[in-house]
Amino acid sequence: MPFFDPIRIGASGAAADYTVDRSLRFNGADAPRLNRTPSSDGNRKTWTLSTWFKRGSIDRRMIFGTYTSGADVSNIELQDDHKLAFYDFVSGYRILFQTNSLLRDPSAWYHLVIALDTTQSTESNRVKIYLNGSQITSFSASTYPSQNLDVKINTGSLLHAIGTEGTNQRLHFDGYMAEFNFIDGFQYDPSYFAETDAITGQWIPKKYVGSYGTNGFYLNFSDNSGTSATTLGKDYSGNGNNFTPNNFSVSAGTGNDSLEDTPTNNFSTINPLAGYSTTFEVPANGNLDFSLANSEFAFSTFEIPTSGKWYVEILFTTFASGRCGITNLATKNANKWHGIDHMGGAIRVDDSAVQSGLSPTIGNNKIVGIKVDRDAGTIAFTVDGSDSGTAVNISSMSSPENLVFAVGRNSSSGSAPAGSINFGQRAFSHLPTDYKSLCSANL
Repeated sequence: MPFFDPIRIGASGAAADYTVDRSLRFNGADAPRLNRTPSSDGNRKTWTLSTWFKRGSIDRRMIFGTYTSGADVSNIELQDDHKLAFYDFVSGYRILFQTNSLLRDPSAWYHLVIALDTTQSTESNRVKIYLNGSQITSFSASTYPSQNLDVKINTGSLLHAIGTEGTNQRLHFDGYMAEFNFIDGFQYDPSYFAETDAITGQWIPKKYVGSYGTNGFYLNFSDNSGTSATTLGKDYSGNGNNFTPNNFSVSAGTGNDSLEDTPTNNFSTINPLAGYSTTFEVPANGNLDFSLANSEFAFSTFEIPTSGKWYVEILFTTFASGRCGITNLATKNANKWHGIDHMGGAIRVDDSAVQSGLSPTIGNNKIVGIKVDRDAGTIAFTVDGSDSGTAVNISSMSSPENLVFAVGRNSSSGSAPAGSINFGQRAFSHLPTDYKSLCSANL
């Protein structure tokens, strides 16, 4: 289902002095990763990791760690059962934590902090895991490290990877990451990296201002002038501990992995948890790309607000029998074509044509703009920036409430409609005057 209060999804939408301008999108199918091999050991007993992430796929994926053999394993991962796990394994688990909390919301930005100090005399103080500012104390599995254990993370000569399992290069992260801090030699709680907004009550990022230690680093992915270790993988801690990016793109267009979807401005994406009956689309590229099998739909995670002017763009690389527009997701199972959509040369309301013979019409590599004016109560369409038909009253559809943007497939035969949706994470091609993107900063 859509999220009816998107300003409170994750940490986005809060008014704050500190803003995060960009995130890095990991498209798991491209095997994306950032690698670095420290030249020497850091503090292997004490360190803190802090990062923000937003999930794309919700299966097993790696966040950070090192793996070079069965004797050199230490990872932070999201498991198939949606639990977070942190472990250090050398011929057996020396550390193992698996949360009872389930991280399965693909619309939310999560803040994760793992704080290690194996020198602590009290074992429960040796590993602390925090999610969105709160310490996790309930685990389905927990093995605390022995006192003064040297863990594998922060070992010199071992390849450390963000977004994959070290040299195994598998289980690549799928989604977005931002504000990746690693503090060498200190065990810190989340207040060093984030805070509660006094007005909204939301958990929001703040700038870390302390020491990073020898192997510490800070990646904010803000330099999208290239995909090298000194641009996209640049370390802003002052240590010069840059990471080498692999399989990312900053070229303009749908393949650009440097996006404005961040913990301080959360954008709508395609919702993999919303479908028709028992059929669900599996989107790609940070839940922005679709390829629709029979009865599959691509729905926005955010509901369209009841006031204001809202706009999205859809690029069909394969139009086939595609159609796009708005729908009431709550009634979708009762009538799969409930809503208002543009289907090639016609605009249809609840699957009945109200305008036909339209020009320009939708086709391959055409950019379809959907303009929803909630103040006027209308929806209108453009193709490559030119009007295609005239505005239609939203009230002409049945149950015009709880509306989401939608892309569908009209025929069970032929090619699958495929393409991408731009909710504003990157620049629009034909943004109309006074219309806004569907993101928390605009709500």
